[in-house]
Amino acid sequence: MGLLTQEDSTLYREYFKEMAKLLGISIEYIYPMPDSNEYSIHGEIQPKFSPIIPLNIIFESNPKIKTLKNVGWISEDSSDKPYIAYLPYDTPYIATKARIKIPPIGVNKEGRWFEINDITEGIEYPDAYMCKLSPIYNSDTEMLDYSETNHNYIEGDNQPDQNTTHNQLLNENLEEHIKDTLKQQLDDNINKNFKYLDI
Repeated sequence: MGLLTQEDSTLYREYFKEMAKLLGISIEYIYPMPDSNEYSIHGEIQPKFSPIIPLNIIFESNPKIKTLKNVGWISEDSSDKPYIAYLPYDTPYIATKARIKIPPIGVNKEGRWFEINDITEGIEYPDAYMCKLSPIYNSDTEMLDYSETNHNYIEGDNQPDQNTTHNQLLNENLEEHIKDTLKQQLDDNINKNFKYLDI
């Protein structure tokens, strides 16, 4: 135990970084900028993020129950297990709400963003941060302007801030069109269905 609090602790952290480079995956890491939080109209925090920082990490998509019990991340449902990532000890400004982008292995597709929800470390062997992750789902940003969302009415009479000339012209043109169409259909039906008797 005494060795880990001296020079060897730094050496073990370098060992982890070397292991992550050889056995882990390369990811993109961003952290929330301090004092840059914005809030949506629903009260959700929308922080501004740092530029992308490349990192090598160890990622566990299916961690062992024993590992989760050791850090207190176990839930009653054993199938509900979080994703876990081990990040190097010198990861800059590591915090909850930070995000990592994990690329799919063997496929040329866009990676998936995950958010860090919880951070811990091993007391006896503090060589890396152990982070609980949750996937980020893409969703549309909330609307702040609702003036263009009511498409139930056509332009004109039904909107109080619009003049009514457009609607009047539209109705006149529609009536003329209906008259012409009905007249044409009536003429066609007479010629097809009726024959004058030649007496």
